[in-house]
Amino acid sequence: MAIRPTEVPVNPEGVLPPLERFAADLIAAYPTEQWWPAETSFEVMAGAVLVQNTRWSNVEHALARMRAADCLSAEAVSSCSPDRLRVLIKPAGCQSVKARRLGNLAQWLVDFGGHRQIAKTRTDELRARLLDINGVGPETADAILNFACGRPVFVADRYAQRLLARLGYLNGCDKAGRYETVRAMLEASVSGRAQALQDLHAATVLHCQQICTTVPQCSLCPFQQVCHRHCAG
Repeated sequence: MAIRPTEVPVNPEGVLPPLERFAADLIAAYPTEQWWPAETSFEVMAGAVLVQNTRWSNVEHALARMRAADCLSAEAVSSCSPDRLRVLIKPAGCQSVKARRLGNLAQWLVDFGGHRQIAKTRTDELRARLLDINGVGPETADAILNFACGRPVFVADRYAQRLLARLGYLNGCDKAGRYETVRAMLEASVSGRAQALQDLHAATVLHCQQICTTVPQCSLCPFQQVCHRHCAG
């Protein structure tokens, strides 16, 4: 369902606001409820792998098939044959690659000690361990940390990078380091609140899907007065 932005405070001077203020205004502009609905934290983890390079609607079909087959837990996935897992997740596409990645993640979770051990592990250590899993990159790891584990980590996906770059917050930032730069900036701006970072991710995705698209709809944007790209013509 499309969620249109509500009004945000007007900045007649056209001055780029502090990032903390912008993040708060963006969240307020796109009020959302539960952005990532799931029955279990492992379902969120599986979704984070399956959503790579596909639409969420396709992931929902794959997760429904896994649930119907009683194969939506780390233990079930780790013991599932690769052939069967590929069939179950086929709606998500790239099923051979994703079955392998999902199997890697499930086996790691079983070997690590499950969610009880996750709860005892510091966020920085947990992120490093997730990134060591074949097929888990920064975006997938951070989605798992924030949405499955409730850690104050921001998913600095292409939408967030696009938005902050166009607004002017990333002037002088090397493109190769944008992911970690954006992640650190927005985590600092929301100061350790996992739910707020979830809301900010949701608002960023909605804004970039509806307004700050590949060809931006600047006339509809509530932030056009402070956007460097728009002001530059």
